[in-house]
Amino acid sequence: MTDLHFTKAHAAAVLRFEIGTFSEETPLHGYTEAEYQTFARRLSYLIDADVHWVTIEDAWQAFQDLVAVANCTHEDINLNRSGSIDNRQELTERIESKLAEDIRHILERSSFRAHWELAA
Repeated sequence: MTDLHFTKAHAAAVLRFEIGTFSEETPLHGYTEAEYQTFARRLSYLIDADVHWVTIEDAWQAFQDLVAVANCTHEDINLNRSGSIDNRQELTERIESKLAEDIRHILERSSFRAHWELAA
């Protein structure tokens, strides 16, 4: 019988999906502190760790930036009509890297269960 282990990589994938969904559902007024706290409790339940609500905002902002790049509304886009200048790919890669770092930070600040990391 094979034991299944929930690793940090699994937790990171769950966080990425959930924060992405949370980002897509952002109300026009943005989120309140209470809404971030409620969402942090949801994440805590999903990955069985104590997710701190203050660590979520950076990852949420990275998702907002990815959407802005996809919509060509990000302030750092450098694009001309002929397409000879286009930094969207580099910008997307930079934001994706920051998002991965933000998710690692969330996991580091949480009390992710170390015994789950022991994969056979």
